[in-house]
Amino acid sequence: MGMGRDIDVVTGPGQGHLRPCMHLCNLLNKRNYHTTLVLSSTLSSVIPPFFAQNPLTTITQIAPSSRPLPGSDLLSQQAAEDLRAHLSNRCGVPDLPLPICAIIDFQLGWTGQVFRKFSVPVVGLFTFGASAAAMEWGAWKVQANDVKPGETRLVPGLPEEMAITYWDLKRKELGPPGGLGRIPGGGGPPGPGDKPPWVSEIEGSVGLMFNTCDDLDGPFTKYMEGQTGMPTWGVGPLLPEKYWQSSYSLISDPVIREQEGGSNLSEQEVIQWLDTKPRGSVLYVAFGSEVGYRVADDLSEMVKRGDIVKGLERLMGNEEMRDRMVGMKSIFDDATPDAAFDSFGDFVNQKL
Repeated sequence: MGMGRDIDVVTGPGQGHLRPCMHLCNLLNKRNYHTTLVLSSTLSSVIPPFFAQNPLTTITQIAPSSRPLPGSDLLSQQAAEDLRAHLSNRCGVPDLPLPICAIIDFQLGWTGQVFRKFSVPVVGLFTFGASAAAMEWGAWKVQANDVKPGETRLVPGLPEEMAITYWDLKRKELGPPGGLGRIPGGGGPPGPGDKPPWVSEIEGSVGLMFNTCDDLDGPFTKYMEGQTGMPTWGVGPLLPEKYWQSSYSLISDPVIREQEGGSNLSEQEVIQWLDTKPRGSVLYVAFGSEVGYRVADDLSEMVKRGDIVKGLERLMGNEEMRDRMVGMKSIFDDATPDAAFDSFGDFVNQKL
């Protein structure tokens, strides 16, 4: 472990956050940084042996933290006490310096308060791309929650194609059965035009990282940099090592991660269904690792299938759109975060 080359990486809950954080640790290790992955004890069982055996990586477990509720004091929870103990122990060992910075998944943004008490700078991490963050930020800044039917509201700094319309904001009300609406602090996406919940989580950060690359999301990382006043880096795509070793062959999900509940369809059933469709005719929508896909018995509450088909036909029938998708795939396959990490390294050396 080299003096001044230690970085803590704090992962949020769920494998959709853990996996990118592990790959981020690997990329930092390749640049001669020693990393400590800080994670909830509930995730320890899914850490693969090859990662745990890496001499440049240490794993620190903290107690599971509950989802923040209004007025709750997360710093009084056992997770915060575990993190304080981890950092205090390092202060007491001469050859084990405090990390030069902590890279924190925004879902555990509250841990930044603990690191800052030890004078450790914090970098916020988004395990998704910059375009989604930019859209949420932009909708908040233009107060999109009051867009009227027939209105198109531009978001300064974002492409005109990302202008917000009334129908962009229509969504089914979240909340428990019985029409009680959203539960305050109960999670889920922000309401249309609401302040994104991650804004408060990245306050006090010295920079932001996104799970993307500049070739894909460059305008949006720059937008976020201009809006937040912090340097931003696209350090992705943060994918499992097996993806990069696959030589374009199909990788079964169980090879990558332990399977979780939430779906009544097997991966093989999904692949068989996809194979019956014309090449280039399927649009994939990722809901995240905490949302499973299910075939509903009662379709009365669902959007009409015909409306979805018509929309996809218009989208995928657009030659310009298809050409852009092919180009994006090529960029994604060839993406490298080297420039972003070089920039991050310069920032660390000069500013921290």
